[in-house]
Amino acid sequence: MDEKTLFTENQQLIADLRLTKIRRKSVFTVNKTVEKLTILEFLSCIREFSIIPRSELQALADCSRFISYETNQFVRSEGDEKSLYGFIVVTGRLTLFKTSNSGKDLIVDILQPGDNFGLLLKLANENLPEQLSVRAIQKAKLLLVPIKNFRRLIETYPLLCKEFVAHLLISLQSSYNLSRGLAHDKVNVRIATVLIKMSLLYSKLDQEDTYHTVILTRQQLANLTGTTTETAIRITRAMQNEGLIDLTRSGIIKILKIEGLIKIVDDF
Repeated sequence: MDEKTLFTENQQLIADLRLTKIRRKSVFTVNKTVEKLTILEFLSCIREFSIIPRSELQALADCSRFISYETNQFVRSEGDEKSLYGFIVVTGRLTLFKTSNSGKDLIVDILQPGDNFGLLLKLANENLPEQLSVRAIQKAKLLLVPIKNFRRLIETYPLLCKEFVAHLLISLQSSYNLSRGLAHDKVNVRIATVLIKMSLLYSKLDQEDTYHTVILTRQQLANLTGTTTETAIRITRAMQNEGLIDLTRSGIIKILKIEGLIKIVDDF
């Protein structure tokens, strides 16, 4: 299905698709060697930092550090006291979420490699407690960047702030669309929403270059959509029976008909 057809059938999805393409351009391309990159090499891959002289980038690299998190480990918790660091995702995926008074988690966004958290907000108010919780969906590697050093760069190179704000605005639109779908009472709508989002942001073409595949277990899908693993298995099996997805390979969901997933969301 081409973009013109998608726009005719679902204007919101094509808007998301365009945002996704822009968002991907603002971050580096993850490859098999990313784990071997030095901090300076990693920062050099981030488009927003392309305007910064190498000497300045080296100075930022010298005071930053890599840190790893295991699956389901918390990176930040809502209400935590001020942090001296923001971070940029190197590998893995993380969820941003808020917890309601009833204890229910509302996912706000899913961070991908190249996305950042906490850098701009702390510039506005460094004493502000954490407004969101951050948890690793899968094993993740982050680059911790000191806020004070990032602030110096922003003050010296105002265009850097413009670049990061542009990335933030795109992320906010994407976050709104995701959280709106995940707030729905129907579990199948929430699951379809996540599969659409993951397909657009994180999928890769299979060996035949025909269908997009998402590396995601049913347990992870259940965690993302606030349901049980059993319910996630039941609903995804129903989607497979309808020819929308393929669950043949363990831990991998192949998206066969994204328009069918869109219809599930649209019908409610």
